[in-house]
Amino acid sequence: MSNYSNDMRKFRTLVMMIIVLLYIGASLPYNVLSSTDQNTSNIWMEDVNISETEEDSARCDLTVDPFNNIHVVWGDRHEPGGTFYRACKGGVWGEKIYLGDYFCPTITSDSDGNLHLAYVGSGLVVTQKEIYYRKYSNGVWSDAQRVTINSGYSVAWGPQMGPRICVTSKGYVYIFWTDAETGQGRGRELSNIAYVYYDGQMWSRKYFATTPENNHDYFNPVVAVDSQDNICLLYTSDAADDGESVDLGGRRII
Repeated sequence: MSNYSNDMRKFRTLVMMIIVLLYIGASLPYNVLSSTDQNTSNIWMEDVNISETEEDSARCDLTVDPFNNIHVVWGDRHEPGGTFYRACKGGVWGEKIYLGDYFCPTITSDSDGNLHLAYVGSGLVVTQKEIYYRKYSNGVWSDAQRVTINSGYSVAWGPQMGPRICVTSKGYVYIFWTDAETGQGRGRELSNIAYVYYDGQMWSRKYFATTPENNHDYFNPVVAVDSQDNICLLYTSDAADDGESVDLGGRRII
């Protein structure tokens, strides 16, 4: 057996107890669906309609907590419209919970099973979009915190994939998003990957994970934390060529 096959088997055995595939249904109206691959059997269970709505559901995200409970958030056009949450505990899906009138939610769990939610909402000006944060602990969702003053969140770029959130073993919360107010390029604003973090006491200022001055676009971040608490960032970019096509790039924040 090849080293690649051995590595993949070890990865599946040590890391992947349950794989959950969350996607948008192909029929109209769209619904949030899920399938689950139990252990390493490669047998996907039947789809489950999670959003159960007559309107479109989109821009979903999920996390699995240390107790193997599945937590899902998504945006929905069903009245009253906004972000919904639903959990699967012990194989049973609970009721849908309406979280608020905002969009592009992202969710993660920490080592204690607390949930961390980030999303996009209106700023001081209605047309200005900012990043917000809520925490679920001891059965209660915290009040919303606006964690950016001038996020530069792009309505044009961002809806493809909203902000992304991750938490380190020390409890530091990182939120990444597409920022399109970092300079002018090719007759329009450039987009770059921005982030803020919470150190247990306060939220940081806005930082950039990509370089705003290089005349290239970076957008649609995906993040994860490794066992050494390094932040692993994946994004889409046109920096690898003449700007006419896009590629995937990535880096670690140590």
